[in-house]
Amino acid sequence: MAEVIRNRMALKYASDGTAEGTVLRPYQFSGWNTKDPNRIACAKVDAMDPVVVDCGKAWEESATSNLTKGAVLYLNPAVVSPLPDWAKQENRTTVIGNHHFYRA
Repeated sequence: MAEVIRNRMALKYASDGTAEGTVLRPYQFSGWNTKDPNRIACAKVDAMDPVVVDCGKAWEESATSNLTKGAVLYLNPAVVSPLPDWAKQENRTTVIGNHHFYRA
């Protein structure tokens, strides 16, 4: 996901060019949606929490990686049904675990 955020920032795709403006844009990253039950808990996570530390490492590594091959969109097809129109086979760049990554 870090690469997708960085790619969106660079292209200003559903982004104002900042990390905050990218992830907080409505309905782009479900964990930050106003009705998501995890939103408040995520906002309260301590910076020293091991998960947060791992996320920080992933963010730093994403500056030089290209595992998603330039993707700006992703989803888990086991959770999203029906698939959105943008999730066409020809736009998919890669699959990592359960997540499929796409170019716009």
